[in-house]
Amino acid sequence: MNPLNLLNIAIDTLWYWTYGIIVGWGASFTILVTLFIILFIKIIRLHHRINYLNNRLVSFERDTNITLNEIKK
Repeated sequence: MNPLNLLNIAIDTLWYWTYGIIVGWGASFTILVTLFIILFIKIIRLHHRINYLNNRLVSFERDTNITLNEIKK
C-alpha cells in the first residue's frame, strides 16, 4: 500500500475515534444532568409532602386538645 494512503486512513480513523469520544462524553454528561434534575425535583416534592403531613398532624393534635379541653369543662 501507498504510505500516504495509509496515513490518510489512519488520520480518518483517528478523527472518528475523537468524534466518538466527544459524543460519548456529551451523552453521558447530558444523561447525568437529566438524572440529577429529576432527583432534585423528586426531593423537593417529598419535602413538600413531609411538610404537608407534619402540618396535618399538628392541626389534628391541636383540634384534639381543644376538643378534650371542652369536654373537661
